[in-house]
Parts: sequence; structure tokens; C-alpha cells
Amino acid sequence: MATEEPEFKEKTSETKEPAKTKKPAETEKPKTTKASQKKAKKKTSSKAEMIRFRLRDASSSISAARQLEDAGFVSSAVKFDAYMQEHGYSPKVRAGNYRIPKGASYEQIAKIITHQS
Repeated sequence: MATEEPEFKEKTSETKEPAKTKKPAETEKPKTTKASQKKAKKKTSSKAEMIRFRLRDASSSISAARQLEDAGFVSSAVKFDAYMQEHGYSPKVRAGNYRIPKGASYEQIAKIITHQS
């Protein structure tokens, strides 16, 4: 008697192609004009944090520089005073209440406290 061998179907794992990912839809960049770029620049620059400062004694630029150093606007009164003298700001320092931008440069501070801005 011949025995029939049972038919075995070989399981084949179908290889699936990895799902294709779609690229995100590219969004159109808004067109900018020179005028709109200038407006944007003005908005960002005017939003700088302003710090109030009262310059009490302006009898000399070193006195003003020391007050600015004490308030944390400049790291060295001596260096700031030297800058003031080199650029002709020293005799123009005036006492008063000022609003100075956080992180202002020597030039910006000098112009503010001498009313040159």
C-alpha cells in the first residue's frame, strides 16, 4: 500500500514593502518685502528690555562710570571712563533719569547719558 504523504504547504512570509512615508506638504513662505522686513526689524529692536537708571553725580565721567558699574551696566568703570574720554563724551555727561537697554554697548550708554541719542 502506498501511503500518501500529506501535502504540506510551505508557509512563505510575504515580504511587505515598508510603508512609504509621505513628505510633509511644503508650506509656502509668505512673501516679504523690504518694507515689511524693516517693520519687523523695528519691532524687535524696540522690544529690548529697558532698565531705569538715575545718574546722581555727573561732575566727572569717572563718577558716572562708577555709578554705571555699581548698577551693572558696565563691567569696568575705568575702561568705560577711558572710552568716554577717547571719544569726547566726558565733558558732556549729565545727571538725570535714564532708560538704558539691557546689554547696551559703551557707545549706546555714552550717547544716552550725554543726550547725544
